[in-house]
Amino acid sequence: MIVFNTTYLVTEEIHDKWIERLASVFIPTMTNTGTFSNPRFYKVLVEEKDGITYSLQFSVPDGSDLKKCEEMYNEMLDTSMRQVFGESVLYFTTLLDEIS
Repeated sequence: MIVFNTTYLVTEEIHDKWIERLASVFIPTMTNTGTFSNPRFYKVLVEEKDGITYSLQFSVPDGSDLKKCEEMYNEMLDTSMRQVFGESVLYFTTLLDEIS
């Protein structure tokens, strides 16, 4: 199983609107693709002076189509987040492979 992790730094000014949009638009849009499942949302327990940090993780079936998954995810991020919140939300994505 591959975990698709995105870490976000969100300014306090847009924090509540961002959480609302994440829950009502972004997560359902991603899970409705059929590629991303089992969303998990965490607050990162690190104090940041520029905002609040979160981690959003999705499971993806396997590593065979990760490039397509990344492209889809980034397109959704740009459409659903970047256009609405601009530079008030910074993020980076990492892929995690579970080691048994």
